[in-house]
Amino acid sequence: SYATLCVNDPNVIEACATDAAGELARGTLPPRQLATIAWSWAMLGLESSSLAWAVARQAALQLTTFKLQDLLLLAWGLGASIQEVPQAIQREVVHRIQRFDVQGCPDALWDEFLKAALGVTWVCKFHHCLTEELHVAALGALTARGAMLDSLAERSRRLERPYLEAGAGSSPGQTIARMSSGVSAEGKPQP
Repeated sequence: SYATLCVNDPNVIEACATDAAGELARGTLPPRQLATIAWSWAMLGLESSSLAWAVARQAALQLTTFKLQDLLLLAWGLGASIQEVPQAIQREVVHRIQRFDVQGCPDALWDEFLKAALGVTWVCKFHHCLTEELHVAALGALTARGAMLDSLAERSRRLERPYLEAGAGSSPGQTIARMSSGVSAEGKPQP
């Protein structure tokens, strides 16, 4: 988008705004386009209640089909300009947090999910429209992730104990390296 490219030529921005308004008037746009329009508009510092309402109307009909990252862009773009939209976005994010399978999720996907969910939480807090439901759900997601990481760390510590006992406080990698170099745990050469 032009916002990402830091375009600040008023003629280019006006042409983009006209094009976006035309696209919105011609029909329903996919979620990614709606989110990008809203976010770009906000990043360029432009205000248009008619454009915001057009995006909001279309987005409201398809919030459940938005990716979480797109909900973040939409929340950021529309901000508090239309109070109903952040409320609806928050309800959708709460629903997704509640359905999210913490245990069966790869770390990268979990981290991506959590960043976007916390992003929506931050945007709503920034715009003074954060609901208690999203606040509690986001806190619960963070707590669940922390507990999972703590569990993994504890499991890892239990696996290292035999190495620690054999190698005076060393990690498995250090013990193996020391054993292959012929040095004892006390740092003395071994025959």
